[in-house]
Amino acid sequence: MPTWARILFASALIILPACRATNPAREAEIESAVDEDKPWFDLYGDRVECEVPKGGCTENTYSKEFVDLCVAKGFQAKTCGCTAGCSGKLVTKEKPKVKTAEEAAAGKCAPADVAAIGQAAAAQGATKRCYFDAICNGDPTDCTDAERKTTSQIRTIARGYCKDSVAATLCPTGMKDTLDCGDADIATLGALYAKAFDKTQAAFRRCVREDLCNKSTHGCTDADKKALAPASKALEQKGCGYWLASICSIDGK
Repeated sequence: MPTWARILFASALIILPACRATNPAREAEIESAVDEDKPWFDLYGDRVECEVPKGGCTENTYSKEFVDLCVAKGFQAKTCGCTAGCSGKLVTKEKPKVKTAEEAAAGKCAPADVAAIGQAAAAQGATKRCYFDAICNGDPTDCTDAERKTTSQIRTIARGYCKDSVAATLCPTGMKDTLDCGDADIATLGALYAKAFDKTQAAFRRCVREDLCNKSTHGCTDADKKALAPASKALEQKGCGYWLASICSIDGK
């Protein structure tokens, strides 16, 4: 094909959609100068068929730069199905990697984790308040040490690919917690909440409300301020802010 013809053809491709020509007569005129017996390759270097799929184009990989390069290298170019084909094999773009079965499975809740969630749901009946508060709201205050270990495991699973499964199975009213608040910060805030809720700790309870809720240290002893420091730091961590509403709901009297 003469150079002028290749340039003319490449220019025509620029205004033609990758899947259907807006001017069939003009495309037919251009295509008549192309050797149909040649193999055609896409921008990934893969051989392509030059027919539009029956279901239409689900992906359009047409590239003007690819067409220009094809012509500049002395090859022919034409519309091929849902892309542009070149009579020469030019790899101008890396082909997207297809995930293996193992990689695809890695993005899903693993069977072992699904089983653990099911076991937690079965045990939830006897410890409903603990499991709901700890797993769904990040508050293990009412849990025993053994229950905290189990609920911590479920929260770790939920932080992976199983949040939807955990929420649907164990948290019928939704998850108040974002699951971003770490277990160490939860333990710190839970201990503070339990102490402040103790009826014998009225003075400390007033200090908690003044310091954390009103941003004032009025009425707090040095010992109280020292005790509150770790909780103040924990509240600043990502995902832990929801604790503040619970702490500030405690009666300050």
